This record gives sequence, structure tokens and C-alpha cells, in this order.
Amino acid sequence: MSARRAWAVLAAAAMSAALAAMPPASTVAAPPRAGIEALVWLAGHWKSPEAEEVWLEPRGGLMLAVSREIRAAAAGTGRGARAAPPRVSFEYLRIEQRDDTLVLQASPGGAPPTPFTLAELGPRRVRFSNAGHDFPQHILYWREGDMLRARIEGPVEGQMRSIDYAWTRDGGSTPGAPGAGAP
Repeated sequence: MSARRAWAVLAAAAMSAALAAMPPASTVAAPPRAGIEALVWLAGHWKSPEAEEVWLEPRGGLMLAVSREIRAAAAGTGRGARAAPPRVSFEYLRIEQRDDTLVLQASPGGAPPTPFTLAELGPRRVRFSNAGHDFPQHILYWREGDMLRARIEGPVEGQMRSIDYAWTRDGGSTPGAPGAGAP
């Protein structure tokens, strides 16, 4: 066998080994295909003692939300001390239909939006991710009965951290619940 032919055989064997080590195309991560109507269960006015989040029903390829959190400040100390005013934070959120996937745009405190792409969708559960963002890198929402839960998670100073939220519906009907009509 000539040296040229031996190199060609060796190169073909190396290429075959490299291709065999790659995951099949069907396992390469891609955003799940989804229509925004799959998130109707998220719509409503959700409250806890310190926070509330209001999601509009999906329409026109879009869901809009506003979130407000009010945390009591530490009480003052010493004679005549006054309690500090509560800390208030807010966030504008939207979920947009983009082709066959969904993108959550988060604007904490009215800042420019940060995109989080749909990473997981199940019955009454959704996860959006942005690995390039500092914190959070993941935003999850899921329903547990009549409760809406959320978690934001990602690295903080080299450690994985998460913050959990739990809200109950503030009256009205329950879109996406058994027996409830979807818009």
C-alpha cells in the first residue's frame, strides 16, 4: 500500500471515530417546539404576603406580566428610632412566540430586557434558560394544585443558588384548570 493511500485510510478511520463519538443529531439540545397557548395555566393574578405577579392570557403570540415584591425593612433601634420604609422591587415580563419556540424577556426594575429561551415544557411546568446571564440563568414556573410556584437559579460566587416563590390565585377563575375554558 502506498504512503498516500495509507494516510487516506488513516484519515478516514480517524473521521469515522470522531463521528461515532458525537451524539446523534436527535440528542443535540434544541429549544423545544411550543405554542404560547401551552402556557394558559400561568395566566392570572397570583399573590403571597410579600409579592404578587399578574400574567395576562396568551394572545397574539404574547403573554405580558408585572411582578412586585414588598419586603419589610428592619425595624429601627434605639430611642425614637423609626422603621425604615419597606423595600419594593418590580419587574416587567413577557413571553413571546418566536417561530416554534418561546422566549421570556425579563426586565427587573424596568431595565432593558434579558432573553431566556424555552428549555423545557411539560404539563403545567416551564423552564427558560440563558447560560450567558450572570444570575439567574434559569427561570422556572410550575403549578402545584391551585398554587403557582417559581424558582430562579444560577451561579453566585461559584456556588449554585436559587430563590423560590409561591403564590396563590387572587380570586377569579382558573385558566387552564380542569373544566376551565382556554381562550
